[in-house]
Amino acid sequence: MPFNQQMSVPMELKLTGSGQQSSLVRVPVRELETLRTRSSTVKDVVIHEGSPFIADTDARLLDIDLKVSPCTSGQLIVSVRGEPLVVDWEEGVLRFKKTDIDLSSVLDGDLSLRLLVDLTSVEVFINGGRRSACFCFLLGAYVHPLVFSSRGAAHQLSRVALFELRSSWKKGWPNARKGAGRQAGAAPSRS
Repeated sequence: MPFNQQMSVPMELKLTGSGQQSSLVRVPVRELETLRTRSSTVKDVVIHEGSPFIADTDARLLDIDLKVSPCTSGQLIVSVRGEPLVVDWEEGVLRFKKTDIDLSSVLDGDLSLRLLVDLTSVEVFINGGRRSACFCFLLGAYVHPLVFSSRGAAHQLSRVALFELRSSWKKGWPNARKGAGRQAGAAPSRS
């Protein structure tokens, strides 16, 4: 697989459950929460086909935590900057770009999704990190950064917590010297 220059946020691996029910999960480190700025939470949102729920944000960096009641048919579509992330209940998959993630092994009640949205990436954590995936994408045209819609059946969002994030890249790092960089091919200076 070619390197796509995508970086992930730092992750923590945890062992959950015990005995035959134990499993390894992958979740973002708790320190990521220190980047949160504005937050909003809505509960019990029903999305009908043709009546999308538009999140109240214009942020470019997002941490979204949602809980969805399962359906037997239809699709829940989460448009992230115009790119559809689709939960297809009949096929039992979460689809983004051209990748399908099988949900059958992690669905045992409500579906919990955590989405980390960066400038050109989306990281998805399913049911507390039991499944996860990272996707790189180029921004397309969009009006709203985050839109929830439904196809084929109404969907119940039990909870949507939206956190706008500030960048982790600080301008003017303490140890950075002005002009400390060098041009490609130039020899390092010895001072």
